[in-house]
Amino acid sequence: MKHYLRLLLCSILLLITVTGATFATETTTVSFNEAEIMQKYAEAMFPALEQFRVTLDAYWNNQRVGYGTFGWNSGPSITGTVLSPVLHAQGALSFAFRPSGFILLKTPDAGETVIADFVSQETLIETLINVLNRDFYMGFFALAAKGMTVTGTTILNGRPAYVLESDPTQPSPAEIMDFLFSNPVFAGLLPEDFDIASLDEFYPAEVESDLFPMTTVRSYIDMQDHIPLGFDQEAFDAMWREVNSLLVEQDGMTVPQPRISVDSIAVDAEGHISAITYSFTMDWPRSSLDMLNESPVAVETQTPEDDKMVLMVDMAIEITRNAGIYLPSYFAASVTMDFSDMEVPDNTALMLNPVQTHTVELVFEWDLERGVDNALVNNPKLLMAEMSWEAAREQLASRDYNGAVASLERLLSHAPTFMEGYVMLSTAYIFSGRNEQAAALLEMLIELLPPNPWLINNLAYVYVDAEINVERGLELILQLNEDLSGEMPAGITDTLAWALYKNGKIEEAEAAMRLTLERAAIEADEDEETATMYYHFAAILYAAGKYEEAKGAIVLALQEDEATAEMFELEKRIDAALTGVTQ
Repeated sequence: MKHYLRLLLCSILLLITVTGATFATETTTVSFNEAEIMQKYAEAMFPALEQFRVTLDAYWNNQRVGYGTFGWNSGPSITGTVLSPVLHAQGALSFAFRPSGFILLKTPDAGETVIADFVSQETLIETLINVLNRDFYMGFFALAAKGMTVTGTTILNGRPAYVLESDPTQPSPAEIMDFLFSNPVFAGLLPEDFDIASLDEFYPAEVESDLFPMTTVRSYIDMQDHIPLGFDQEAFDAMWREVNSLLVEQDGMTVPQPRISVDSIAVDAEGHISAITYSFTMDWPRSSLDMLNESPVAVETQTPEDDKMVLMVDMAIEITRNAGIYLPSYFAASVTMDFSDMEVPDNTALMLNPVQTHTVELVFEWDLERGVDNALVNNPKLLMAEMSWEAAREQLASRDYNGAVASLERLLSHAPTFMEGYVMLSTAYIFSGRNEQAAALLEMLIELLPPNPWLINNLAYVYVDAEINVERGLELILQLNEDLSGEMPAGITDTLAWALYKNGKIEEAEAAMRLTLERAAIEADEDEETATMYYHFAAILYAAGKYEEAKGAIVLALQEDEATAEMFELEKRIDAALTGVTQ
C-alpha cells in the first residue's frame, strides 16, 4: 500500500510543481499574483467547453486501427460513431446517451437497439460530467498556486515568460489527497470504508518534510498565452531523487527518472503560440519493476534476480490553439521492451525478437461549433423508450395500472434488455389483475437476476393470492424465511401469513400476521400497505372464529385509501357471523 501511495503522491506533486521543458534563463525579481497566473493557465489548458465534436484517428504500429467521432453538449447527452477496420467491422457503430441514461446502439447489421441498464444509476454519464467539471480543475490549480512563488520574468525562445518557483508552503500530501478524493470521479476509486484521514499513518505531519523534501524547481508560464514553456530539468532531477529517496533507501528500488521537454513551438502571425509539442521519456530497468512483484500473480511469474529487462517509454503530445484555447491535437507513444539479457529458452518469439517496440498514435480534430449528433440523440426509438418509461412511472404513482402495463410493454419492445423495466412490469401486472402473466414474468426474473427477496416475495404472493399454486407459493416464502433467518420486513411476513392461511394453516397464519403488524408499526415510515395487512388479519381471524377481533381489523382496513370490494364483502360475512345470520 505504501509503495502505491508514494508513487501516486509523487506524481501529483510533479503535476503541481512543474510542466514543461529545460531552458537556461536569467530572471529579474518582480511581484505578481500567483493565483491569477495559475487561474489563467487553467483557463487556457482546461477550457470550459459548452459543446464540442471531436474526431479521433487511432494508429497501432503505423496501421490505422480505428477512428471515431464524439459529440458532447453541456448536459449529459453524448453521441459517437466508431469504426475499426482491423476488426473488419461491417460499417460503423453509432451510439447516443440521453440525459435519462437511455442508450442507443446502431449498427448496419443489428439495426437500432435501446439499452436502459444505466437508468437507475447513470454511472457513466455522471462520471463524464465530473471529469469535464471545470470547477474541479480550477480548484486544483488554486491549490497548486499555494506551492508557487513568482520570482520574475524571462525570455524563452523569444517569448516573455513568468518565472515560478516551488515553495515550501506547497500543499501537503494530506491536502492534495483530500481535495482529489472530494471529487466523485476519484472518490469512486477508493474502497467504501476507506478513510482519507488514515493516510496520516503513512504521512504524519511531523515527517512530511522528510518524505517530500523540496529542492526549488523553476518553471515557466508564457505571459501572453499562459501555457507552460518549460522548467529547469537539473533542479527537477534533484527534486525527483529527493522525493523518491525513501523508496531507494528503504526498499532498494531503482526509481526511473522522467525526462520532460518541449520539442517544438509554432507561433502564428498575431504572436500567439499556435502549437506546442511536449515529450516525456522514462526508462524502467529491471530493478525498478520490482514493486510489481508484490502482486500475487507477479510473485508466481517473476524472473530470476540476475535477469534484466528494460522498459523504455517515450510519449509526445501536441497542443494546438483553437478559437483562443488550447486542445490536444496529436498524441504519440512508443514502448520498447528489451529482453536481450533475459534467459528465454521456452519463448521462441522472444529469442527471435528480443527487442520489441510498439507505437500508438492518436490524431484529434476539434469542432467547437457543433456538439452532439442530433439525429442520434433524438432518435425516435430512443425518445419513445424514454417517454414510455416516464409515463409508466407516473401511471404507477397514480394507480393507473392498465396504462402502466401498456407503457412498459411499449418500452420493452424498444429496450428488450432493460431488467428494471421488467421488474416494474411485473408489479403493474399484479396490480392490474394479470396474475398469470405476473407469475410467468417473475419466474423468469428470478432465474435471470441475482437473488432478490422482493421478487421471490411477489411471486409467492401472486401464487397464493390468486390461488394459482398455493403450495408453490408457501414453499417459496418458507424458503425465503429460512434464507433471511426469519429477519423479514413486514411486507414479506405478510405474504408468509397469507400463504399459511391459503394452505389452511390458520393458527400459524395468525401468529405470523400478528408479527407482521408489529413490524409494520415499527416500519411505519416505509409506507407499508396497511389496508391489505388488516384485511389479511381480518380474514385469518374470521377463519379462526375470532369475529369480534376480525371486525376491528376489517374496520381499520376500510379506513385506508386502498379499500377494495373484497374487503367490503369480508365485512358483511363478519357482521353476519356476529349476528348469528348465515349467509
